Amino acid sequence: MNFDWSEYLYLAQEATNQVPSKPYSEEARLRAAISRGYYAAFCETRRYLTSNTIYIALSGKDTHWDIINQFISSSDGARRTIGRDLLRLFENRKKADYDDVYPDLSLATAQALVNAAQQVIIRLSRLK
Repeated sequence: MNFDWSEYLYLAQEATNQVPSKPYSEEARLRAAISRGYYAAFCETRRYLTSNTIYIALSGKDTHWDIINQFISSSDGARRTIGRDLLRLFENRKKADYDDVYPDLSLATAQALVNAAQQVIIRLSRLK
């Protein structure tokens, strides 16, 4: 069944302490969690790269790939792990944000992805 994108409005209303005009589904909550988890990991990774003068921030559609590839192509195993996790998060974020149907969406899927985002941030803090 196609996702009702207007449910994000109701979730946004609740997040801003407004009374939602309609209830939103568990699917809206899980999609938002996946999306925000990815962006937390992505932005922390971008900040890590720019603060260590490893990466000059770009704007545009390739920024996500550029940052992911900085890690995937590394000779360091810890960095490659971060890159693989970011790629998995990125792919799932695109499904959560753009696909009308997210066939394997579940609480367990969302929890695993949010945990992966947390692990990216933890691993970043351990990099030299």
